[in-house]
Amino acid sequence: MKILFLTTPNEEGLSDILYNGLVKSGNKVIDFPRKPFYHCHSSNGKIRVRDEQNSEVIEDFNGTLTLPNGMKSHRKFSTIATDSEDHPVDPLSEDYEFVVVSSLNAQNNELLDLIGSRKKVPIYFLDGRDDPFLLKILERYKLYFKRELYRNNFAVIKKFGALKKLGFSYYDKLRSQAPVSLSYTIFNIFSPQLVKKKILPLNLSINDHTFKKHSGEKEFDFCFISSPNTPYRIKTSKMLEKLASKHNLKVFLNLTEFQNNKTPQVPWNEYVDVTQNSKMAISLPGAGFDTFRYWEIPYYGTCLVSPYLPIEIPNNFEDMNSAIFFSNFSQLEKKLLRTLKNDSWKEIAIEGHKKFKQYHSSEQRAKRFLESL
Repeated sequence: MKILFLTTPNEEGLSDILYNGLVKSGNKVIDFPRKPFYHCHSSNGKIRVRDEQNSEVIEDFNGTLTLPNGMKSHRKFSTIATDSEDHPVDPLSEDYEFVVVSSLNAQNNELLDLIGSRKKVPIYFLDGRDDPFLLKILERYKLYFKRELYRNNFAVIKKFGALKKLGFSYYDKLRSQAPVSLSYTIFNIFSPQLVKKKILPLNLSINDHTFKKHSGEKEFDFCFISSPNTPYRIKTSKMLEKLASKHNLKVFLNLTEFQNNKTPQVPWNEYVDVTQNSKMAISLPGAGFDTFRYWEIPYYGTCLVSPYLPIEIPNNFEDMNSAIFFSNFSQLEKKLLRTLKNDSWKEIAIEGHKKFKQYHSSEQRAKRFLESL
């Protein structure tokens, strides 16, 4: 299958992962404008990419690739693929079956107008933002894939007050917009029937990548590594600290730049090692509900612990089977202690990893995307 993929220059989780999955599934994907991080190669265990001057750039100790123009990507978002020598300068000269739009910039908008007038091919849009509301540009696209699609949109938006109490600062900011969103975004632009037919959930994931594997016994009972970008994360970290002290648990807690910037950021390699070396790892919402931690933890083979999320996640993990979910601090404490006592975290971690590979890899994201078409 031949696909035109309109890119964004910077790291963009949803589109980067879908591109990777489409390529791995054997499709010919033309990225335009050409994105160097979609054409990486591996040598001596290092991910490498060529910049615009054809000079080789090698990942740093933290797994990050940085081009001279400042563009960055991480090995877990990059694609290892053979670059085509006939990469088109003008995508309108190519024939393809459909177009995927991962970025709405001036260049892509102009190109979409030309595609609409000349090619008459289906156009599909990826919305990888943390914004739970739907955009006005829906009419232009055949299908609209949303990273954060609320379950029962209307009911959840009405609960802004409750979201604020949970401490999601992102929703504090949006709360003043809720009356507009209720009357304008949901009902005036399109009907609920159109939402069901045209807007589909497509969550984040993590590209398959190499990392140092941990073996042997787990050192930490649980870990929580995050940035303190919401009051909810800060409150949870303090609660976990008290819990660990009360029950003499060995844990790894780190809120980057918390306490007047005195807490240093955990390097990526150490983050991976600590996550693998923990019986359970906790993922909390940040700017949005769909976070990379949610997918990284089971990918690395550790038991995922997360609050119940109000977004659509097809084939989601199951509570106490392939993950641990909680509604409040009291429930979190009870489930952590019970799971440690009976060692059920081992089987939950195994089942979570299996479910990730079965339903949530980049190839599975691509499969779901193509089946939706």
